[in-house]
Amino acid sequence: MGQGMIVASSRIIVGNAIESLKGLGAASVQCVVTSPPYWGLRDYGVDNQIGLEPTLDEFIAKLVAVFREVRRVLRDDGTLWLNCGDSYTSGGNRNGLSSSTNQRREFRTDKRTPDQRRWQKFERDG
Repeated sequence: MGQGMIVASSRIIVGNAIESLKGLGAASVQCVVTSPPYWGLRDYGVDNQIGLEPTLDEFIAKLVAVFREVRRVLRDDGTLWLNCGDSYTSGGNRNGLSSSTNQRREFRTDKRTPDQRRWQKFERDG
């Protein structure tokens, strides 16, 4: 090889995100590119798939678990490219009405103050 040449390798891993990441060594990955499924948007017919959790909180908890593993496998100079758009009220539903695609994605407004939300979470989580 000539002087100044860079040899790079790429690998695309397809599988359960958490299980696949656990099979990788710590600080062994330089770049992660992902576009996680949106919550309640599609059923891919796969057991325990991300995106079909009954609540938004459970969906977010699953994503947090995945990204904790991503952080573990990323090298110090590693990067994460995350595509996470807003499809919560997609399909042209800009009028605040229920989603015809999935009722769990219905547009709602939360009129509680941030302090009221914190107290509710505290009381619920103990």
